[in-house]
Amino acid sequence: MAFTINDGVLEQYTEEAGVTDVVIPEGVTEIKASAFNGSNITSVYIPDSVRIIESSVFANCKQLHTVRLSEHLEELKVAVFTGCVSLEKIVIPDSVSSIGFMAFSKCERLRGITLPAGLSFCSGTAFDGTPWLEHYLEQHEFFVAGNILVYCKPKSDTVILPEHITEIEECCEFPKNIRKIVFSPGITTIPDSMLHESELLEEVVLPKAVKEINPDAFSYCSSLRRIVLPEGLTSIDAFAFANCTALEKINFPSTLKEIGARAFEHCPQLKHIILPDNCTVIWNDAFGFFSIDEVFIPEHFTDGESFTRAFFSKAIGNIRIAPENEALTLVDGVLYSKDMKVLYYVPTETEQITIQETVEEIADHAFLNCDKLTSISLPQSVVRIGVKAFQGCSSLTSISIPDGVKEVLMAAFNNCTNLKKVTLPDSLISITAYAFANTAIERIELPKQLTVLGDGAFEYCEALTEVTMPEAVIQSQFYEDGDWEGDCYGSYDVESEEDLLKSVFNGTPWLKSQGYAEDEEAE
Repeated sequence: MAFTINDGVLEQYTEEAGVTDVVIPEGVTEIKASAFNGSNITSVYIPDSVRIIESSVFANCKQLHTVRLSEHLEELKVAVFTGCVSLEKIVIPDSVSSIGFMAFSKCERLRGITLPAGLSFCSGTAFDGTPWLEHYLEQHEFFVAGNILVYCKPKSDTVILPEHITEIEECCEFPKNIRKIVFSPGITTIPDSMLHESELLEEVVLPKAVKEINPDAFSYCSSLRRIVLPEGLTSIDAFAFANCTALEKINFPSTLKEIGARAFEHCPQLKHIILPDNCTVIWNDAFGFFSIDEVFIPEHFTDGESFTRAFFSKAIGNIRIAPENEALTLVDGVLYSKDMKVLYYVPTETEQITIQETVEEIADHAFLNCDKLTSISLPQSVVRIGVKAFQGCSSLTSISIPDGVKEVLMAAFNNCTNLKKVTLPDSLISITAYAFANTAIERIELPKQLTVLGDGAFEYCEALTEVTMPEAVIQSQFYEDGDWEGDCYGSYDVESEEDLLKSVFNGTPWLKSQGYAEDEEAE
């Protein structure tokens, strides 16, 4: 038998003709990853000197049917025996405390397993595709490693988890026919996608100990009507309750600090939202894409821009603010900073608005999807127009941007499909990505000192026939809307006039008049 061994580490096994029974030499302490991967061995003896077997060591050894493991082995790592289709039984010594991801997956004849007494962790994919797992779950509702729930196959549509469980392995799958689940009292985290798409789930009983509800935990549970969130809960992650279309009521505990992106998007039966006083972080579209009758902003909630990002709603009927709140105020239903310098939110049903003369900033998303707004006059005090500030204002026909504004930020007027006339100030030095994309602009005079023109800034402006270009544009900018992961953007130097014009004016008649074809990548 040909082994490559250095300082007690078996690095590689080389097959020899006619030799299929392998005995690893005494003194070897470690077997490197994939050392036997795909070989034709039929049996292997691993001496007690071996403490570490790395990932995929015996993966896809299709003839392997007999394995003797070291009594001092500490763990079975990722995919160590995956694809060993001839392996029928194995004794895992008590020294093993952890069984990793896909350790025995696709071992389609594996029926006999002796589990170690000291097992404290097992991946929820470790025994995927084995007859042993199927038989085990026919005899037991739960497979638990230490205090960790690894597999679950309940015999009824009501699941009561064993009291000693304190953790649910992130790959643990639950059947989709569950109607009620009662969590163990010691569980502190509801894992990612745990009950995702459990469309029959009606009732969830969370333990008092729970601190976090992870991404997608209950998303698309379309029969879930109400859930009690316990005091002590600190975070609800992205998409946690997204598309829970029957969810009628949610009471946030005072301990909640963070609500993730799109956590409650498309929950149309949620009509009254009372934000918890200690919640200082609310991510994009947390309550997006549905109409809300009332939102209450508590005393210590001060981030008006976070509020605007969170309620990507069709409409908010009424906003109330705690009288003690010293950061935010309402004027005619419009949300401002208390000093009236920042305009944060305008109801989407707004048709006309007079902006306070003190306003210096139109915040990100402030007029987002105000599709009935036909005209607006920005006061000369305005120096900043935020990301997507007017995106989707499809009835807006003209805009004059005040002197003092230096930058029109990403997608600020994107999809203002009837916007025909735009007047830009001499102060403007940057028009960023997709700022005026998909508008009805017919002609545009770009300021002489403009130095940045972002990708797609005037993309698909199908009426744009006349452009006055400055000479000083030296940079462009890309932008990708990253939803809950966060937006991605950055600047880069312009390499040629052709590249610049094709990226900025793609899909416009003016670009064709300059002799350039459309940018195929943008299509």
